Amino acid sequence: MKICFDKIFLVCVASLFLFGCKDKFHPSADNQPVVQDVTSYWLDNEQNYNDRITTGYLDTFVKYYSSNVMANNTNRYLGLLKSYASTVNSLEVTDSFLLRTCLECVKITPESAQNKNILDYLKFSIGNQYYFLGNNPEAKVWLLKATEAADTVNFTKNLPSCYLLLGNIAFMENQYESAIAYYLRAVDFYEKLNDRGNISTTFVNIANCYSALHSSYYFHYYTNKAIAIAVSDNNLKNALKYRLKKAYFSFTETSDSSHFVQEVNAITSAFNDMPEKNNRLSFQVMGACVQKCIIVGEIDSAYYFLEKCIEINKIANRQEYEENIGVYKEMCHFEKYNTLSNESEIARLAADMERYKIFVTAKYYYDVLSQNAKIKGNLNQALFYTEKLMSLNDSIQANNAKGKLFDLQAKYDTEQKQQQIILQQTTISLKNYFIAFLMAALCLLLLGFLFYQQKQQKFELKQQNASQLNFSQQLLQQTEEDRKRIAADLHDSVSHELISLKKSIDNNSGGLQDRVDDILEEIRSITRSLSPVLFDNVGLQITIEQMVERVQQHNNFILTADINYSNSLSRAYELQIYRILQEAVTNMVKYSQAIAGKITITEDTQNVHIEVKDNGRGFDVPKTLQNGKAFGLHNIIERSRAISGVANIKSGLGGTIITIVVKK
Repeated sequence: MKICFDKIFLVCVASLFLFGCKDKFHPSADNQPVVQDVTSYWLDNEQNYNDRITTGYLDTFVKYYSSNVMANNTNRYLGLLKSYASTVNSLEVTDSFLLRTCLECVKITPESAQNKNILDYLKFSIGNQYYFLGNNPEAKVWLLKATEAADTVNFTKNLPSCYLLLGNIAFMENQYESAIAYYLRAVDFYEKLNDRGNISTTFVNIANCYSALHSSYYFHYYTNKAIAIAVSDNNLKNALKYRLKKAYFSFTETSDSSHFVQEVNAITSAFNDMPEKNNRLSFQVMGACVQKCIIVGEIDSAYYFLEKCIEINKIANRQEYEENIGVYKEMCHFEKYNTLSNESEIARLAADMERYKIFVTAKYYYDVLSQNAKIKGNLNQALFYTEKLMSLNDSIQANNAKGKLFDLQAKYDTEQKQQQIILQQTTISLKNYFIAFLMAALCLLLLGFLFYQQKQQKFELKQQNASQLNFSQQLLQQTEEDRKRIAADLHDSVSHELISLKKSIDNNSGGLQDRVDDILEEIRSITRSLSPVLFDNVGLQITIEQMVERVQQHNNFILTADINYSNSLSRAYELQIYRILQEAVTNMVKYSQAIAGKITITEDTQNVHIEVKDNGRGFDVPKTLQNGKAFGLHNIIERSRAISGVANIKSGLGGTIITIVVKK
């Protein structure tokens, strides 16, 4: 069961700005304001700014602004500049002329009680422009100046926007706890303004911070608060958007696909009942439907919702939608055809997600890439992506552990604050005693939790390793049983039939009898290769000596064996050692171009040491192991690992040496 997690959800930082609503003035036909006081209203009209080339917006501003600066009419030129800045800020665009003018105005205008609010707003506008230009350090400097100078008792409407931008900057700098503090400050001012829409949006920003901190408890806490406000205000669009965010996050935390499917179905049903829909919400809901259909295996429905996403983007024409559509296409294609149509793009996305530490999405991409590589038979790539998955699993587990600790610490901090309020009503001695007891209990709880987590992880890892080892041993045992069965069938059935055939043609051509003899000898050779004759009775050493004798008889090759071994391993382990030697000798005879080789087996109190060497041409070990065709070498390594051994292969111009150390 697979799912791709929407990048819009994983990297979502909303920024909404609040400005006072003003009545707009429509100037005369020549687009020139009649009197000075009316000019501010004309400058405050967004349409006049958008059509500034035809309306002469900047010329009008410069004309009246400059004349009032020259006349030292402070209130008037400040009012004109504030109207200009308010329009640009409302449109959320960059304006280098506005930035330069605000910087110069703040520099030349003395601060006074009368000018204070407008100067504070201009400082906010400077920070806002730097923010849009991507200059976060300068933006932070000016936004802090605006908040420090502002009268927090008689607060202005731009203050919450200052804190909102400061929170966004801290979020982009990965300073999530600082971002939370700024966002909570913004909420305080929005509550004074009774601006419920921006309160819910800021709660979502706070939830994004806790998501980055992997704090499940506080993510759900603030997301639920945002949903409650949206539902109370009958803002169904925001409510569905926040519910969708919550569904994605819950899936990443619990991997409960059934809950995700149910939640997407409920969101889709509510979305279909909405009288008005915007492109952003429509695209998000249709994208979630694509992923839901892939989870439940309804690939045709997934393609249907994919087409809906494409239709929406034809209208919206957004780059982020285009990227997500590309991912959705690959998801659908892989589910339907078990292969990727654009493997390089998925690999790029996987690397990007890993670099940006969006590990859950990166894990999905690498899982798909690994399956694709296995289907194509590219074992090296499959191994590479599998290693990536293991690394990402470790990172995800570490982040989840951090999130749990963060939740515990945050809950503890909250409980401690509440407890301090209660303890203030008691005596100093009782308060100190109780706080000390509470802190000690919490420290023990944290230590116990950490110890339990570490112990549990070690236990799970041990169980996993034991399970893998047991699986390998069972696989090898089953293979040996199959070999014995095949050998018995060849001996008992085919050989008897050939013997009978030979007797029946005793009076016929001797050449035919020789051919039958050759077939019998070939079958005996196959039988010995599949299952060594009397291995359980004669043991490892004699079986190896018989193999050495056969190799020298049938090949122009000198092979010797020096064995000093006292049968200290089990018969199952000895049989695997024999198979390893078979593989090594076969490779030696076929590929090494060697004249001679030697097998050496020795043992000490702890280990059995096995060495196979030849005087052949050698080869590049790492390159050969990675080319996907060195089955024999991989067989030696895997069989060694299955009997608790370690294989080491060295090769060069002087020949090849394979050493295996097996614990007793």
